[in-house]
Amino acid sequence: MSRFRVSLWPTLATLVGLSILLSLGTWQSLRYLEKSADEAQRDERRVLALSDIHALSDLGPALDYRQVRVHGRVDPAHTFLIKHRTHLGKPGFWLISALVLDGQQEMLLVNRGWLPYREGRELAQGLRGSDEEVFVGLVHTLERVIADQRLRERIQVGTIEPEELVELDTYDLTAILGTLPMPTTTRPVIITLTDAHSGAPYPIASTDQITAPYLTADKHLGYATTWYTMALALLAMFIAYGMGMLRSRAMAQPDAQ
Repeated sequence: MSRFRVSLWPTLATLVGLSILLSLGTWQSLRYLEKSADEAQRDERRVLALSDIHALSDLGPALDYRQVRVHGRVDPAHTFLIKHRTHLGKPGFWLISALVLDGQQEMLLVNRGWLPYREGRELAQGLRGSDEEVFVGLVHTLERVIADQRLRERIQVGTIEPEELVELDTYDLTAILGTLPMPTTTRPVIITLTDAHSGAPYPIASTDQITAPYLTADKHLGYATTWYTMALALLAMFIAYGMGMLRSRAMAQPDAQ
């Protein structure tokens, strides 16, 4: 019977590899649980009756993922483009505008839809304002905000020009909200407009990034399974190596006659 024998360095390498793979698997498992809860809440709430928002005080966590109706006007002085957004595989921007609520000195953000990359900046200039006064969309509160450091630094030093069309590399709602001149939400929340608000032909309004995101709970579960499987494979290789099954052995050559 083969004895289990292994030296220090393969043991250390295996332990490090296992700790990394198990950590990744655990992280993805936790993300699966969080995402599953979010998706269940989203699916439950987005089919509820339309809710009206008249003031910021109406926009509490209970309305997350709810379809809402807002009366107001788009402020053309506060328009933003979010880079690196795709639609049907094509690159482009999301057009974000500040909305002044009717009868209030308060602002909300609305995601008005997708613009193609090549003409996006020019189109956005022509779409700063809007004749619409009633907006319907889903309330979207970001789970986490990835900071756009360039914009945050510009806010700190005060280099944003009046009525500038501001471009961001990330969906940093916190930074955008920090540029608004009126009271606004304290949470990173935005109203993503439904396809009824699509232009002719742009912007293309859609709530698909909320209702059918790319990174679903099932994808996190798949990633977790992959990391755990790799950990088991590494452990099996370590055991096989220790038992001598993976070590090369010199083949004895017969004497020439």
